[in-house]
Amino acid sequence: MSQIPEPTTPKKSKKKLIIIVSIVLALAIAGAAAYFLLLSKGSASHKEAKTEIVEEKTKEGEEELPIFVALETFTVNLQPYTSEKFLQVSMTLQVRNQKEAEAIKNYMPLIRDRINILLSSQNADEITLAEGKNMLAKKIIEQVTAPISGKSAIKNVSHVMFTSFIIQ
Repeated sequence: MSQIPEPTTPKKSKKKLIIIVSIVLALAIAGAAAYFLLLSKGSASHKEAKTEIVEEKTKEGEEELPIFVALETFTVNLQPYTSEKFLQVSMTLQVRNQKEAEAIKNYMPLIRDRINILLSSQNADEITLAEGKNMLAKKIIEQVTAPISGKSAIKNVSHVMFTSFIIQ
């Protein structure tokens, strides 16, 4: 029997392999970094362009986009009728401009106090119905827009949207 010698492959240097892999990884990382940097700059300029368009529309007399201010969840005891009930409600206020939204944020403790007192004076049977919720929304607008320290800081709250309304 004759033995056929197996072909031998030349041994490659591990250093060359490590260098090549390092170069490929460095290029991939550099490419990804460049992509993300360009993408973030592009989106920032896109946002700036959108802001300018919105500002131009409002300057031309077209209707402004509404601004929403979300309030933290309220949990109150309702007026006991037959048994003790609780109300847990989350709401969002719609205002007409950023100045009103900032005023709401600045006076938030006072506004939350007024709304807490209003909510805790409600009867579960009355606010369960849609009409009761609509009346409650109107009363909340009255409380938010009521004068603060003798002057009217918040004037343009147009809607109250209940995002969660649980009576238990």
